[in-house]
Amino acid sequence: MLPPRSRHAARVRIFTPGGELPFAGHPTIGTAFVLASTGALPREATEIVFEEGVGPVPVAVFRDGDRSRTAG
Repeated sequence: MLPPRSRHAARVRIFTPGGELPFAGHPTIGTAFVLASTGALPREATEIVFEEGVGPVPVAVFRDGDRSRTAG
């Protein structure tokens, strides 16, 4: 995760042993989940947008008390 270039939450780069990917769903959702679960996102955030190789990628954040869920 890197600082965003614009007003989005973060710039995300995804790598495999073969090189960098412009987008991959599981790493995107996982990154959002970790940010939401660790308090790195504001508590009131219901959607975040990552800057990825394919462009802006929105991710929904659902909270139930202290639990967080994410969906792309």
